[in-house]
Amino acid sequence: MLECDQTLFLLLSERCRIHTLPLIYLLVQLPSALGSLPAPVNLNVKSLNLHHVLHWEPGPGSPTGTQFWIFKGVLGGNLKQVRRPTTSTSSKLKLQIMDKYELAVQASYNNTRSPLSDKITFEPLYSTIGPPLLSLAGCGSCIQINISLPDEIQKQYDSSFIVQWRKGKDGEKQ
Repeated sequence: MLECDQTLFLLLSERCRIHTLPLIYLLVQLPSALGSLPAPVNLNVKSLNLHHVLHWEPGPGSPTGTQFWIFKGVLGGNLKQVRRPTTSTSSKLKLQIMDKYELAVQASYNNTRSPLSDKITFEPLYSTIGPPLLSLAGCGSCIQINISLPDEIQKQYDSSFIVQWRKGKDGEKQ
């Protein structure tokens, strides 16, 4: 038994079918042409010792081969495009430690751009410093202690450490 669409198609003359097929094809493609590219989601920055990496996920339904543009700006200023687009879902960032930033990502595919993602705020000064490296070594009747920070942190802060210890039964600081 033929369904309504099949019956209509069979009733059309061959000449009419030839002219109708391109129209049907365009009508089928219309929803994807009118649909917009979704903005990237779930932006976050992973940062350790002044090495910052922005991560995101493609918006739902983003096609394979989508490219992403990264935007950054000092809080309160305009967002500016950082570099050429990437097909990766992460990017290293160079940020000044004392500034507070807004970051966003925009998707691009076939000359179509998505809206900007939701902006996130990032402060390198409060989000990036890991603990110092500590090593202890025994040397007979002494203990050798080494405390160090990564070079980038040491240069930025010119850090120093104060070491105190207790010896004997009275627990006096030495």
